[in-house]
Amino acid sequence: CLDNLGLPFDENTKSVSGVAHVGDSLEHDVAGANAAGIDSIFVLGGIHARELGLIPTGCDGVHETGTKANAKNELNAKLESFFEEKGIWPTHVVPSLSLDYALFD
Repeated sequence: CLDNLGLPFDENTKSVSGVAHVGDSLEHDVAGANAAGIDSIFVLGGIHARELGLIPTGCDGVHETGTKANAKNELNAKLESFFEEKGIWPTHVVPSLSLDYALFD
């Protein structure tokens, strides 16, 4: 598949630049991207949200209680532990992903 994009594979870093896989499953989306040598963007508001103590598809990806700073520190600690437990680390993490339908009007 990546060969069809015409992007160079860097043998030193074992990765392809200019491509990222976006998904909410650590075991499927992120692990697959890692295996393919491309960046991954892990979406917090998806299937692992409740496991991480978050509200699925939330716009900010943090708890509704407490200050944002406290919630962010708590979330960072949970993510580190979660990624360590699974043995899978994404390249990037975003709170949610949405489509702006106004772009299609």
